[in-house]
Amino acid sequence: MKRNVLPLLGIAFVVALAASGIFYGVFVSQLKRASRVDKPTQLAVASRLLDRGAVLKASDLKLSPWAGAAPPGSFSSLPQAVGKTVYVSIQENEPITESRLAPEKATGGIGIAKGMRAVSLHVIDSSGLIPFLRAGHHVDVQAVHNRNNPNAALRTILQNVEVLSVQAPPEGNNSQMSPSVVTILTSPENADRVALADSGSSIRLLLRNPLDNEEGPRPGILLASLFQTAEKSNPRLLQASLSARQTQPLPAEEGGVELDVLVARATAKVLEDFESTLSGGELGGSIRVTALPAGAPGNRMWTSLQQHIELLASSRVKASNLRPASLRTGKQWKSAHGGMCGLSIRFEPRIGLHGSLHLRIQPEVTLPSGSKGISTRRIITDLDLTDGQSAIVTRLGEPGESPNLVDSLFGSDSKPASHDDLIVIVTARLTGGRQGNVSLARR
Repeated sequence: MKRNVLPLLGIAFVVALAASGIFYGVFVSQLKRASRVDKPTQLAVASRLLDRGAVLKASDLKLSPWAGAAPPGSFSSLPQAVGKTVYVSIQENEPITESRLAPEKATGGIGIAKGMRAVSLHVIDSSGLIPFLRAGHHVDVQAVHNRNNPNAALRTILQNVEVLSVQAPPEGNNSQMSPSVVTILTSPENADRVALADSGSSIRLLLRNPLDNEEGPRPGILLASLFQTAEKSNPRLLQASLSARQTQPLPAEEGGVELDVLVARATAKVLEDFESTLSGGELGGSIRVTALPAGAPGNRMWTSLQQHIELLASSRVKASNLRPASLRTGKQWKSAHGGMCGLSIRFEPRIGLHGSLHLRIQPEVTLPSGSKGISTRRIITDLDLTDGQSAIVTRLGEPGESPNLVDSLFGSDSKPASHDDLIVIVTARLTGGRQGNVSLARR
């Protein structure tokens, strides 16, 4: 019996020894693998905020450990990225990748694609927006004409353009008065437009949502249109120059009338429909001066007309029984006889004791004719108006005239204007000796 047990014990001892060896080998191997820490990958990252257009220098970069798989197009050493141009702005500690750098063959190394132009704007009226503006953002560009003036006009001249760089004014006592310089990327044609606006008007910027790329018609507006009653739609307006003349300021005790004068463009079809509605039938002939109905009917007609005209010029003149007023607008040419050509209108009011207004309106169109003369068209019309009532002057141009009167006086724009004509809207307001502020737009 004892002889049979000893071999069994020997076999058990050998098996136990082998199992212990296997277990120890597996345990130690796993323990070493778990305790071993692999050295992380080193990647080139931005040491500060890098705006679009920046050329990378060694001081702009640093090596930083990166756990996990490296981003596609990343750099494992600084010399690989030095000298490249940033195409999309890079935040601090963000890896430098090829997708955020400008392809040098396509852009010349400065991040401007072929066929595009970079142009700088002096932004005066958007100081609160500048701290949030970064390269790569998209903005709309607005131009404000006659800033801090009752005749101020605003137009959106560019939409959804990309910002290349932002330069805030230097800190100091005059920093509030110094404009920020913003460089945008746009087409050559739009670069010319925005450069002209930057030199002759005040520039504002509108920051867009990154996901908003919609563009559409953005008609300009006048400051006066902001104070119209809520039910009126804003007309399409374009501010232009209009010179007014009157002999002397009216003395407060004399009273008189203020005349708000708007000169606008409208198609011949719109004017024909409007005249037909006003008169109840077809109209013909040359220059025509007609009073709009007083009160609500006239207001409705004026509101409807605003939606189909484009303002070219506006002014306000004052007149009285003893002091007529006149204005002139459009280009002025020296005629062979030394006179001036253009559109002029003379106003002669007669104000009754009980506030009645009799207004004589004399529009006159004078244009060069050949090389040695001029041609003149005029009409004199007397109207009885109430306070706030408007009169309309139409048919100032000859049918089929080439170039038409709009182009002759104000120049043509991008849209065809062969069938356009001028319309003048005159709104009379009795002052009664008070020098009040009156809106240029009809209330």
